[in-house]
Amino acid sequence: MRSPFLIRPLRGLSRIGAAARCLACVCLLMPGVLRAGGWETLSGCSLESERYFDGDSFHVRSGGREDIFRLYAVDAPETDNKFPHRIKEQCKYFRVGMKVLLAGGLEAKEHAARLLGEPFTVETSWVDARGNSREPRYFAKITLSDGSDLGVRLAEAGLARDYGMREGLDPSYLSRIKQAAQSAKSERRGLWRESSAEPQKESSIRKKSQ
Repeated sequence: MRSPFLIRPLRGLSRIGAAARCLACVCLLMPGVLRAGGWETLSGCSLESERYFDGDSFHVRSGGREDIFRLYAVDAPETDNKFPHRIKEQCKYFRVGMKVLLAGGLEAKEHAARLLGEPFTVETSWVDARGNSREPRYFAKITLSDGSDLGVRLAEAGLARDYGMREGLDPSYLSRIKQAAQSAKSERRGLWRESSAEPQKESSIRKKSQ
């Protein structure tokens, strides 16, 4: 006769196995879990301009789905004063006052909207970028219809700082962002037009990027 002390643990293990299988099924339905290990490319995307967006965070339509994406490695100025600490950091970076910074945030938003007017491509590994958002949001890179990168374009326009999530990105891409931001400062583009910072000489920029 089989001992009841052996039967009970086996039944318990069976229940644990069933629960694990259910959890696995749930994970397969969650894009952030399913694809967290690699990059996914979404082509033919469009900006949901009726929804809230700013210079670096967007509601994106791809096929029959909508997701919120936050750009990697760049940080556009705020468009309102909801986050005083972040505004203080951005003002310090660009060396401008809050009024100029918020105006720059609106300029960055408008510039991004123009660049996203044609179908674009999103690359994401579904890393969580929720931050203060109540809805799921993921880090992404965006390639525009002309083949250029949105983050680089914002940085070189002087409408985003070289700052933000970098994990998993190619060093050469991060170098492009850095050089674009330095070039904007040197040429006094975007927010740097109103900045109290001294423009950098081109030779100085090259030395720092080496």
